[in-house]
Amino acid sequence: GGLRIGNTHKLIGDKTGNTHHWTCFVRSERGLDLSEHIESVTFHLHPTFKPSSVTVTAPPFEISRRGWGTFKIGIAVCWRNQET
Repeated sequence: GGLRIGNTHKLIGDKTGNTHHWTCFVRSERGLDLSEHIESVTFHLHPTFKPSSVTVTAPPFEISRRGWGTFKIGIAVCWRNQET
């Protein structure tokens, strides 16, 4: 199986103007535990987010935030050393 990189999105009523609630994720296509293969996943967000780079070092490899609009997210996967 491979990786599934994606997101979920929900419109919310928020008086601060942050009307989007979203989750961005890196998952196994088959629902397998990726911690044996992935050391970390870094999500590079829009610079208005503080911090704008978030590293997740354990499953689930995902982040959730609220925001006011849409933007592209960069994702860097750091693989565990698979030498045998």
